[in-house]
Amino acid sequence: MNLGPNFNTIADDFGIFFTKYPEEGFITSNREGGKGDDDIYYFKDMTPAPKVVNVLLNVVTKTTAENGEEQILPQVRVMLYDDQNKSIDGNLTSQSGRLRFPLEPDKDYSMIASKSGYFTKSVPYSTIGKTPAEEDLIQDVTNISLDTTIVLDQLILERAIVLENIYYDLDKADIRPDAAIELDKLVKILKDNPGIRIELSSHTDIRATDAYNDDLSQRRAESAVAYIVSQGIAADRLQAKGYGERQLIIENAQTEEEHQVNRRTEFKVIEITE
Repeated sequence: MNLGPNFNTIADDFGIFFTKYPEEGFITSNREGGKGDDDIYYFKDMTPAPKVVNVLLNVVTKTTAENGEEQILPQVRVMLYDDQNKSIDGNLTSQSGRLRFPLEPDKDYSMIASKSGYFTKSVPYSTIGKTPAEEDLIQDVTNISLDTTIVLDQLILERAIVLENIYYDLDKADIRPDAAIELDKLVKILKDNPGIRIELSSHTDIRATDAYNDDLSQRRAESAVAYIVSQGIAADRLQAKGYGERQLIIENAQTEEEHQVNRRTEFKVIEITE
């Protein structure tokens, strides 16, 4: 194999012998400039060592308190996966909710955080574009520190969780594109937590008859469930329920904003199978 102009010539190059494979050794050649016919030449690979970038990801796990503020959640198991969904690392966060993973530059990863009593959450993470370009590196070794926070929500049976921004056109139950975006978040929760069954409920305001609101809310709940099933969630994990105006958050609502609070879509976990 011709090793290129830094090594071979058009003359007879032969008898290669390594003293330190593959970096050092001797070669015989009758190339021009020698002392005799066939001469013995010493060679050494002088290619500069590649510059190294060490990436460390600092993970903090938190939950949301009753007052809406985030607080540290310790002892969360966080598993790290590569872009082929192969597990490559994992551990429990410390009492201060911290964990550190060594990563590679310009790679895609994902993490799955889990703790008993909380919704499991999968989180994508990428180091692409977060490290200096190779031509900009100055030092032989460059250390890059990155930070991310994973927030887990408590998993409590029968506790209603409002899905924000689920709107329907007047007197209709069709899933609008903006509502689909929000329902996709629920789809992700269900995929991350395959052991839960939920009730998805729809609520109206008081501006119609009880019978009409019951029928409309039931159709809206069923429409939302049908959309979730279309995204790959098993139908037996979902229950649609329309409550009409029977579970108002704001009694005697007067303003449009107050009516909107009552006109909501919620879900609650009704069974945990594992």
